[in-house]
Amino acid sequence: MCLLPDVCSASTSPPTSQFRSTATVVAPSGFAKEFRTAAIREVGVREVGGNNRGKRVEEYLASTGNRAGEPYCQAFVYCIASEVSRKLQCANLIPRTALASAARYGLQKTAQAQTKNYAKPQPEPPRTALVYWQYPRKASGHVDVAVQALGGGWVRCVSANSGRSGTARDGTGSTAGVNMTTRNTNHPLGRMHLRAIIGIA
Repeated sequence: MCLLPDVCSASTSPPTSQFRSTATVVAPSGFAKEFRTAAIREVGVREVGGNNRGKRVEEYLASTGNRAGEPYCQAFVYCIASEVSRKLQCANLIPRTALASAARYGLQKTAQAQTKNYAKPQPEPPRTALVYWQYPRKASGHVDVAVQALGGGWVRCVSANSGRSGTARDGTGSTAGVNMTTRNTNHPLGRMHLRAIIGIA
């Protein structure tokens, strides 16, 4: 479970499918679209049997070599990317780690290397992005999969390891798991600050 606020105010700016990214990773053909679709398909997965536990949640964690009960927002990203990579028979550019800050660093390095070596015109602004948040002076943070830019800094995201646990033993009433959320990248997420928006093109 990760108690992250879901800000649901509407933006006055027109929606757009493209993101203002701080870096862009150029993925194999078809990857970005498949990754976005696969992430949205996971919305509704719920934690079962305790915080950060449950069959599908533990599959996310196992993909990065982590145990049940550990935070899984970045493990979710890696797991979905791995499944898409196997489907498309292409490389997975997402670093194999459950630590959001480590994955962010790896993706930024990849983007820098691609920009340096990229001989063709840069790709169109990305329609899928990873939004990285981090606590001040700490390595821990959170990542969301942004699937729609709403304007004015607002983005609609697939957010794993979010929501609240139910009070019943069987988890009735729980929203802890994978949720569709709305974030404002111009403002902190709880006590976390925006570190990067990494587009996947």
